[in-house]
Amino acid sequence: MGTLSSDWVAGKKLAVSAANAAGKPWVLDPVGCGATPYRTAACRDILTRQPAVVRGNASEIMALSGAAGAGFMAGQPAAVDRPAKCVAGHAL
Repeated sequence: MGTLSSDWVAGKKLAVSAANAAGKPWVLDPVGCGATPYRTAACRDILTRQPAVVRGNASEIMALSGAAGAGFMAGQPAAVDRPAKCVAGHAL
């Protein structure tokens, strides 16, 4: 997700809208999702825009999904056994 600012988030939304309108797949990599409430909200908002793929570590995916106890570097090894459950509903 890079360094976030309101302008950056707005630009990301425009890029995603353009990709979706053109029928082009795009990838969401929610780096640091769960580290701050602002970053988590931005990642979740972008997720609603239907990425083709979500790429992230267990902690990021857990935070993105709203799993209890999720946060930056808070993932537990068992979480990687259930990645499909965390991103269920998103076509890969």
